Amino acid sequence: MLLSISSIPRNQEIGWFIYLSTFFERISGLLGARPESPGVLIDSCASIHSFGMRMHIDVAFFDSKLYCMRTARDLSPSRMLSCARAAFVLERPAITAPWFEEHERIRIGIVDIERCRRIVAKDACTNKDLVRLPAFAPFVPKSVRLACGGDM
Repeated sequence: MLLSISSIPRNQEIGWFIYLSTFFERISGLLGARPESPGVLIDSCASIHSFGMRMHIDVAFFDSKLYCMRTARDLSPSRMLSCARAAFVLERPAITAPWFEEHERIRIGIVDIERCRRIVAKDACTNKDLVRLPAFAPFVPKSVRLACGGDM
């Protein structure tokens, strides 16, 4: 599933992130990603690593109310980073574009499936990928929840 994540205080979209749901996806994160790849959202995650990565990454940890608890820009390969009470983490290849600041609140929206199909690889976004997002589901707009069958 492809998510659009924005900063509420700045009213600015930060980027698109792929929701990682399986164990293998979660443990791999951005491993093997290219610098132009979209970021990833790893739910129920309070610790990340960059072992085996060939690029620097930007990282932000969030609580269940969508407030940024910890952020790191340009994290080097072969490092670990954690945040004890984090509900989920966002990672992306390190770039100079805007990133989150501590105590900043975010908005999460689901990118339209048809739009998603045009942008990411074929079959990467299908109805079966509309999974429950427990850490932030109450904050997904009602119109988006209803469009996804209302089962978040």
